Amino acid sequence: MSKTIKDTRTLLDALRVEIRRKHFESARPSRRIVAWKGPGAAFMTKHKFTTQATFGLRGEPVAVVTPHAHAAAWLLERLDIAFAPLLGNQLRWDFFERIGEAVNDCGAFIPTVTDSAVDLLLLVLREAIDILEEMEAGEFPYVHSADQADD
Repeated sequence: MSKTIKDTRTLLDALRVEIRRKHFESARPSRRIVAWKGPGAAFMTKHKFTTQATFGLRGEPVAVVTPHAHAAAWLLERLDIAFAPLLGNQLRWDFFERIGEAVNDCGAFIPTVTDSAVDLLLLVLREAIDILEEMEAGEFPYVHSADQADD
């Protein structure tokens, strides 16, 4: 296992604890409809019409509409940092697109009650862990840098 994958796993374990302790509640929710927009996905509180020009030449990202978009933004920003050493621009799109699709696939199972923000964040985190495990198994590509020594 590369050092970078091991370090990312440690960060994901720490995020799980932060989610359970509801650290995301300290993030200030904004009044913006689109809480987080990145490569491959956009998390918003209401559906907002977007154009290709908004997101670049690749096209529309996966739109995730949830009342917990601002809590998701808190986690997505941290995942972007945690996975930065492993993902180039193309892989970032694939990573976040897959997370958005996972949330949309399970959206009907996440109630909109107050504590369901935790459920949503744990779902996002579980998908990120699944992707990391696929990286370890060679099933999801990742950037191998020269300073990533195997243990």
